Amino acid sequence: MANCAPESEFEQLPELYQRWVEELLPGGIPREREATCFDCAMCDRGQGAPVPGMGFFHPETKCCTYFPDVPNFLVGRALSVDTAGGAALRAFVAGSAEHRAQATLLGVRPAPKIRTVYRQHKDELFGRDPDLRCPYAITPDPDAGPICGIWKQRNSICSTWFCKHVKGYTGFQFWYVLQGLLGSLEWSLAWWAIARVLENPAAALMPAQGEATARNKVSLRPDAWSFWSGTRASFYEACADAVERLSAREALEIGGMEARLHLLDVEARFARLHDGAPPERLRVASYSIVERDAERALLKSARYAQPFSAPAVLLSLLHYFDGRTTDAVLEAIHADTRVRLAPGIVRRLYDFGILELAEDAAVSPEAPD
Repeated sequence: MANCAPESEFEQLPELYQRWVEELLPGGIPREREATCFDCAMCDRGQGAPVPGMGFFHPETKCCTYFPDVPNFLVGRALSVDTAGGAALRAFVAGSAEHRAQATLLGVRPAPKIRTVYRQHKDELFGRDPDLRCPYAITPDPDAGPICGIWKQRNSICSTWFCKHVKGYTGFQFWYVLQGLLGSLEWSLAWWAIARVLENPAAALMPAQGEATARNKVSLRPDAWSFWSGTRASFYEACADAVERLSAREALEIGGMEARLHLLDVEARFARLHDGAPPERLRVASYSIVERDAERALLKSARYAQPFSAPAVLLSLLHYFDGRTTDAVLEAIHADTRVRLAPGIVRRLYDFGILELAEDAAVSPEAPD
């Protein structure tokens, strides 16, 4: 979901994550100006389909059809939010809506039935079914549709998902790996906070039942709340206080090797996001032609949902990109056709997944999981 401050030059993450990212990625993350909250680029405003083949979002939901997991320290930060979204979170914490959400020492997450329905139907219903509307969404302006009611404390998925990206697939890849980093930290820090806050954290744990994995061989006891003497709200607030004191580097230490590996990927994608030059060696990726006339062609990468509008003449030139250096390809195109292809258009073809690096993995964007 995009930053709701259109005048901002850089994308703004939730307060805690923004502080950490500024420490790790100096220079700022360019704002995703194609993804707009108050004037949703994916809703029908009478201007025709926003992007051929992508369809519309429902104006009563926009992209707010994902019910997020909220780790304990973010719950503690969001409990005081004075919106209907904050009130919904407080109700979940109090246990008055357990058919919709479960509040555990780890955080607040949707009930199993809701998670199952979403996973089974997200491909066709994401952004389109009002029954999936997020309980934290609020609608201060009916004409603008919903926005997040716990915006400054939203989780890693809601912080990094965008319907469109200024730099296409390059932008998607950056946000995808940043979500991987923040998501990894969320649950490492949630467990760490439990260990910091509970007097006897080991007593609240039990060996994982059923599908135990190397990553998660312990789980919380069903009566884990009995090992906290205060209110649930006070537990979450204590977790928030503990995590608030951490620097980004301290959070990474808690996250361990997995978090550090995620950071390496984030740093590499962040550099690509800021680099305007075409990569040294490119090849044609798998793509389709969505629309075409004598002047323009709308091309769509097999890995990325947002099409790219290009001059139709490019279609006869793409085969030149066969893994040779980009400079050699541009010279060959000019020698054979007298067309002087600008490096900027090559970069855009790469950004939108029409051209690819030989080592790029095929990862497709999708609704939040």
